[in-house]
Amino acid sequence: MWDSLNALFVDPDGKPDSLPHNWPFPDEEDILERPKRLINVGGEQDYYFKNNFVKTSKYEVYNFVPKFLMEEFNPKTKFANCYFLLVACLQCIEVISNTGGIPTVLLPLLFVVSVDALFQMVEDVKRHRADTVANASPALRYDPINHQNSVCKWYELQVGDFVLIQSRETIPADIVILGTAEKAKPAQGICYVETKSLDGETNLKIRNALPNTLSNIRSIDDLMSLKGLVEMEHPNNLIDS
Repeated sequence: MWDSLNALFVDPDGKPDSLPHNWPFPDEEDILERPKRLINVGGEQDYYFKNNFVKTSKYEVYNFVPKFLMEEFNPKTKFANCYFLLVACLQCIEVISNTGGIPTVLLPLLFVVSVDALFQMVEDVKRHRADTVANASPALRYDPINHQNSVCKWYELQVGDFVLIQSRETIPADIVILGTAEKAKPAQGICYVETKSLDGETNLKIRNALPNTLSNIRSIDDLMSLKGLVEMEHPNNLIDS
């Protein structure tokens, strides 16, 4: 548990952020300064990337009450709650109140909000538990020091790591396919991916390995000599990446 919590606080080591300045709302100059996300293959990264820690929960213990109340009394999404809260406040003014200054509307409003809070807590506890299981799941990462694959946890994966994915395993992170192991010789670099957990589609999608890496990777030792640079677009600015 503590390993998962510590993964949220990673020292960037003084490296510049991989994302443009003022992210997630960079201006045109910020984009021009860093138009692409650059990833070194087979070497140390020049930029700081966030870790692979997965967090789908909405609340923490310290922010549940203020965050929940802001959502419950947001006039754009919960106008009815705001209306009845205003009525309860007006009922407290005895001069204009027909209830003798007693906010009778407040009781049913508190009941509705309390029930909603209970459901939100139950759902968020389930999300926290699912995140803990996902982050602690094992993955095979290539260890350049020992020249072999070693087991690590999902949240320990870093940008630029070489990851071995077995058949029918869940993919632990965004992956670029470098090579595949196939019965047919020579290998065609084809694999089939199910994206049910992302978009609900159960049909298998074909993904191909990069031709220039497929021909150069024939064994695990070939990873040591693999060097390159990946240029890719920045992630969706609505996603905290």
